[in-house]
Formats: sequence, structure tokens, C-alpha cells
Amino acid sequence: MKIHRLKCWPEYYQAIIDGKKKFEYRINDRIFRVGDMLRLEEWDPKAEYTDRACAVSVDYIFPVADQHVIMSITLQSLGVRDTESDKPEEKMSEPLTCCHCEKLVMRYSCIGCKAVVCGECLRDNPFCPNCGSSDEEN
Repeated sequence: MKIHRLKCWPEYYQAIIDGKKKFEYRINDRIFRVGDMLRLEEWDPKAEYTDRACAVSVDYIFPVADQHVIMSITLQSLGVRDTESDKPEEKMSEPLTCCHCEKLVMRYSCIGCKAVVCGECLRDNPFCPNCGSSDEEN
């Protein structure tokens, strides 16, 4: 499994968080594989990076013309953008346990209390099971 750090425009980021966008269309310059994790960091072309980030898993890859791929993705967790590390892949490689269901997830947490929360728990309820905050409140 490889972790890919990618920019994601706000309207697409929000659609992923809301569960409406379940695919990612990209140039396959990183050699994406099923099972990889994408660390999508919200990036506004007018203001650059925001502090929002999420982790999605790559479930299926459909190759299309000109070395592009469409990847089926599943939201795994929400978090904040890591601005302290030049190598976020090293920080993200250690699996942690969701504070609600104890499923192993990558290093992402609730923006409110910093608890680790998996994507499945957030899909069922957009509020953190630990502190009750939502990604939209911060």
C-alpha cells in the first residue's frame, strides 16, 4: 500500500465528505494501485491550502485514454492538513484505531478533539462520536 498526497479543490473535497463523489479522475503519474490511500488536502486556487484533509482508499481503478485513471474511492477518515512535516507519508503509515468502532485507520482525526475517527463512523453520523463536533463547525 502506498499513500499519495494530492490537492483537492473545495467543491470536490466537500462532495467527497458529503458522500456524493465516490471517484477520483487523475493522471496516473504516480502509478496508483488498488489498496492505496489518497490523502486529499483541500486546496483553494484563490487562497491555497485550507486546513482540511481526508483519507480515501482506492477500491477499483479504470484506465482511460492518455494515461488517466478513474479510481473508485471510499472515505476512510477526516483530519487536518499536516503543515509540520515535509514527509507526511511517514506520519500516515502507522495505523491507528477508530475511537468509536475500533477499526484500524490511517492517522486522521476529528478536527475538534483530535480523536481518530474512521470514514464509516463519519458516514453514519457526521458528528464525532467522541466530542460531538462536525467537520463543518471548524
